[in-house]
Formats: sequence, structure tokens, C-alpha cells
Amino acid sequence: MVIDKLENFGKYRHLIKDGDAVADFLERRPEITGPVAVGGYEMAPFGYTPEPASRKRWETHRHHLDIHIPLVGTEYLCWVRREELQHSVEVVEDPDTEFFDDDAKGMRLYIKPGYFAILMPEDAHKPGVTAEGATKGVRTGFKCVWE
Repeated sequence: MVIDKLENFGKYRHLIKDGDAVADFLERRPEITGPVAVGGYEMAPFGYTPEPASRKRWETHRHHLDIHIPLVGTEYLCWVRREELQHSVEVVEDPDTEFFDDDAKGMRLYIKPGYFAILMPEDAHKPGVTAEGATKGVRTGFKCVWE
């Protein structure tokens, strides 16, 4: 997993197909107010209400990287290695998501606007976990086949 500032996305461009186009776009820190196509990926903002980790399920993406880009608000992203989970409860082929109901605590990682997270297939995570004072959030992102 990677968490870094948007202006450093270019350091990781080699991880994704069309990484140059995505890095050039994100490093300009554009205001994303609607769907936008970049390097063959569509990014669209979506709103959410952060919830306690206990109300979230662990998820992984077996064949894809999952890129999270907060636009408004702050959240925690809970993280644990996929190999530490044992109770798969659902697999959704499109968009390649496997859910788990394990009680693993994992690590709480703070993510805010101006930063991004790249989650590898072995990174189980719970996105949108309540951060102190957070009531609503908006983020964008995309999934891509791991190069």
C-alpha cells in the first residue's frame, strides 16, 4: 500500500497502465466536480457518510489496484494484510471485490484531501471510517489492472 501527497503520484506511475496520463492529471490538483476520463479510467466524485469501523466490512480487489483520492472531508482507512483474513463472505466479479467478515482490528490510516492511497491486491481495507469531527466526505478514485 502507498499513501502519499498528490504531487508525488508520479513516483508510482509505473504501477498502472497509462500511469503517465494519470500522474500528469493528478499532479495539477484539478477540481473534480463530475465524471472525467483520464488515461482510460473514469474518475467521478461520490459522497459518503463515514461510519465506525465496526459497521464496515473488509474488502480486497483480487486482480486490481484500488486508488482512493479524498476530495472533501477526512477519513480513516483501516488496513490489514489479506492473508490475516479467513472468512470470505461475498465475491463480486465486477468490480473484482471480495468481502470478509473477520474481526481483525488492522491499522487506522488517516487520509485527507491532497493525498491518495494505492491499495494492492494483498491490501484488505475498510474505506470511509469515521475520523473525529467528520460528518460527510467526497472522494474519487479508480481500479486498474496491476501492471
